Amino acid sequence: MVHADPQLRESLAGLGPATLIRRCADLPESEADDIHTAATGVLRTLARLA
Repeated sequence: MVHADPQLRESLAGLGPATLIRRCADLPESEADDIHTAATGVLRTLARLA
């Protein structure tokens, strides 16, 4: 998350655990061709496994 897009970090900041998991699970699926899409993909995958 340190190198993730600031907009992504800000959109997830301060959320409670359940809301954070739902929000991450709803992130769009995309090709991991840069740090932003890679971070989004990892968060999405982890949230869907929770």
